[in-house]
Amino acid sequence: MRDGTLLMTVRSSYNGWTYAAGVPQRAIMEEANVIKKMTWTVTAVTVAAGLALCLLLAYRHTAPILRLISIFRDHSALPPERPVNDYDFCTATLPS
Repeated sequence: MRDGTLLMTVRSSYNGWTYAAGVPQRAIMEEANVIKKMTWTVTAVTVAAGLALCLLLAYRHTAPILRLISIFRDHSALPPERPVNDYDFCTATLPS
């Protein structure tokens, strides 16, 4: 970098000439900022989609567990003198 310009040189092995190019730092930074913004956008969209998918799958797969918890909650509220057999307990039907 010299005076806000990136200088690049390369020597040709064919004719021995030295080729030079100068690119302003502002032009390099503009391109870098575009890449940075696109990277953050793709990352944010990917993370949001992944979290949404995780929540959906977690809810679907916890439905049996939530059903069991509700069964325990319902049966724990029964008076102790009412007998409940194992089948009724597992199917969440209360004896009459």
